[in-house]
Amino acid sequence: MSTTVSSGWRERRISAAGICVVVFEAGTTAGDARTLVLVHGLGHWTQAAWDVLVPRLDPQPRIVAFDLPGFGASDKPDARYDTAFFRTVVASILDQVAPASFVLCGHSLGAYIAANYSAAQPNRIERLILIAPAGFLRTPRFVYTLLGSQLARWLFTRR
Repeated sequence: MSTTVSSGWRERRISAAGICVVVFEAGTTAGDARTLVLVHGLGHWTQAAWDVLVPRLDPQPRIVAFDLPGFGASDKPDARYDTAFFRTVVASILDQVAPASFVLCGHSLGAYIAANYSAAQPNRIERLILIAPAGFLRTPRFVYTLLGSQLARWLFTRR
């Protein structure tokens, strides 16, 4: 059953790899429309990540987003939230909600998940959009040490 939420999203729940996931759709409902799938980042959920952007997009494509497991209104299973977990769940979600080929956009953790999915399923991806992708750069340990230092705290608390 679909409902409409205040932001204009059409909301529904699906089961993906045994996990209840909330899926949001906006834009056209035409079955043959080009589809854009949005994957939010760490510390977000669909509405927090995409509510400001989606109304500014062209309404002609079908726009699909979902709360990743552990975020927003989706289930928060007692699982190891690693690459294999997200790969399995996201593949199940996209098999159910996305057409054979679509545009995939991810932000932060969502960009990492989108890139990982695209590497495994390149024939399904028309375009891949990565916004501030996480996980592609190893930050040297001394950077974290410096950021946690007294000097850094002093600098960050000054006007």
